[in-house]
Amino acid sequence: MKKLVCDLDDVICDNKIIELFNQYMGTNYTFDEIPEGYDFAPILNNPQKEREVSEFLINQNFYKDATLKPDCFRVLKKLQEEFGYDIHVCSACLMKGCEDISGIIFKQKYDFITKQLPFIKPHNIILTNSKDRVFGDVMIDDRISNLNGQFTTKLLFDYWYNRDVEIKDSNIIRVKSWLDIENILTSK
Repeated sequence: MKKLVCDLDDVICDNKIIELFNQYMGTNYTFDEIPEGYDFAPILNNPQKEREVSEFLINQNFYKDATLKPDCFRVLKKLQEEFGYDIHVCSACLMKGCEDISGIIFKQKYDFITKQLPFIKPHNIILTNSKDRVFGDVMIDDRISNLNGQFTTKLLFDYWYNRDVEIKDSNIIRVKSWLDIENILTSK
């Protein structure tokens, strides 16, 4: 059985963190204007304000109204049921500057995954900030730094913040959608 490890944020789902940030701040930032990894520090330029905003965001549950990426559910289910992949969801959970209360995010992510992707086994949910400790046959992520592990196939989910990244590893393939993922993984 092949082990597929897939990132959650911006790969499986679009969370509502930017909408909640805008609501709190009275701003109208878009996804493309927020630094990679939802790092609001350069925008806020104030550690105390950053902590305040982070606490607000954590307590609002930015997964409550999150939506799955188009075709994600169908493709993951197909890969599991028809192609025998053992699907794991691996997601970072510590919010910079609020590590002491980031445990709330673990529950929010876990609840979202078990509700939206009920075919994923609960023990296949990996919540960590150390993705380099995870291994398998296939890794799907939007950060090239998370694709450094021991995987035969590495799929980089395309975003504005990773388009200028030089891909040196010949095992990394850029994908733009879950249809691309389906085509690559079902043709092997």
